[in-house]
Amino acid sequence: MEDKKISIIMPVRNTKKRHLKQAIDSILKQTYTNFELIIVDDNSDFKTKRVLNSYKDERITILNNEDHLGISKSLNIGIKNSKGDYIVRVDSDEINLPKRLEKQLKFMEKNENAGVSGCGYFLKKEEVFPKKDDDKIKEILKKGINPFDNSALMIRKSVLQDIKYSEAYDYIENLFLLVKLFEKTEFRGMRKALFKKRIKRKHPKKYLTEEALNTQTLIYLNMERFFNKACGEEFSIIRKLKDKKRISTKEYEKLLEKQDVIEYHPLFKNYAKSRCINPLIVFGIIKY
Repeated sequence: MEDKKISIIMPVRNTKKRHLKQAIDSILKQTYTNFELIIVDDNSDFKTKRVLNSYKDERITILNNEDHLGISKSLNIGIKNSKGDYIVRVDSDEINLPKRLEKQLKFMEKNENAGVSGCGYFLKKEEVFPKKDDDKIKEILKKGINPFDNSALMIRKSVLQDIKYSEAYDYIENLFLLVKLFEKTEFRGMRKALFKKRIKRKHPKKYLTEEALNTQTLIYLNMERFFNKACGEEFSIIRKLKDKKRISTKEYEKLLEKQDVIEYHPLFKNYAKSRCINPLIVFGIIKY
């Protein structure tokens, strides 16, 4: 097992000094030592760069984006420059337990048919675990729900090949990647918590809106792919919403026609309702 190299990809963008140091130090203290830590600095501020440049460990490679490219492009840059047999994506403010790599690698080597595994994590004092079996994990994916935390993944690099993170789908980048891998490999979940997840501050409205629109786009794609439901009109309406255009009441109702197939993203429904030309009709205050 020691001959298997792990590439850890850590995208960074203006992370607090203390959180960033804790995240990097937790990787450097791993019991499994055959790894490279590729930090992709997405045009961070001076304070973040100073923390990154203070590390001299030969296992660390720092790649600097000249412009702010976003998380998906940064992850793709990291993977392109990786040399490992496995890819692990970690957030820049979370703490990995010392045996994270060792235990998850053993799990992957034991489950040879699995190209993707996701571990559990600690949220405060609570342990959170994913589903264990491939079929149950994929049922969750069909619904447009991420079955693993973003920092929980270990992926065989061999299953990625020409598959990359979708750069048009920031904020749901892991979910979209897993859907791409749906028919390419098996998934497995670990019933072990291997990192400590930090509770994030409330995201800004712009982030939540884009996440909702991207998630709903994926839900419509899944309807076409897994449930044989044509969603061409819905895609056209979502493009209008992404362009911050108003939609008609009939277009809003069209968006909701298939919600009995897969449960819609709740924020998406609220946002679409708010973009109606005449929201009073949608709220049932007047009739048309």
